[in-house]
Formats: sequence, C-alpha cells, structure tokens
Amino acid sequence: AFSIAFGCGYARAAVIGTDCVELQPATFAEAWRALGEDEVAVGPTDDGGYYLLALRAQQPAVFQGIAWSTSEVIQQTLARAAEAGLSVHLLPQLADVDTEDDWLRAQSRLQS
Repeated sequence: AFSIAFGCGYARAAVIGTDCVELQPATFAEAWRALGEDEVAVGPTDDGGYYLLALRAQQPAVFQGIAWSTSEVIQQTLARAAEAGLSVHLLPQLADVDTEDDWLRAQSRLQS
C-alpha cells in the first residue's frame, strides 16, 4: 500500500486496521500533524500490535524482521524505526477486536 501511495506521488500515507472500533477522526488528524515533524506515526494496540501506521516516505525497514500476529509487533516496529534513524510519534493506545471477548469489551466502551 505504501509503495503504491508514494509511487503515485503522495507525500504522506497511512494504513489502518479495520478492527479498531475506538478510532476517531481526531486520531487521524494527530497522525497527519505528527508527520509534519516525524517520519513515522504509529498507534499501538493493547495486544502489542498497531491500529495505524503513517509514513511521510517509503520506509521498508519498518516492516523487516517483524514477527507478525504476535504481541511483539509494535516493539519490533519501533526498534526497526530506531535502527533506521526515524523519528516516531506514538498515538494513543487503543484496543482492537480479535476475539469475542475483545468485541464484548468494545461494545461496553462504545456504550459508555
């Protein structure tokens, strides 16, 4: 997705997970603002992954050596970014929905 976006000439691009029901427009705005100063904006999830990753240039290094679908994804991503000398803005931590229990917690949060 990043390769396509940057190949089309976009100056910033983001990918989001479709399973983060708490994601708000203000979070997108924060990510775009952050890319004014930082190369990477990332929104961590409670389970060690992330719900949003935004870049202002293609950065293949942040995707290398990641144990995908594990609780180590965010830490490994941050480590790859640091190794590449990239500045990172952390967005608020949110929950994503991977299990029935996650969905029940999300429903409860949305109702309150």
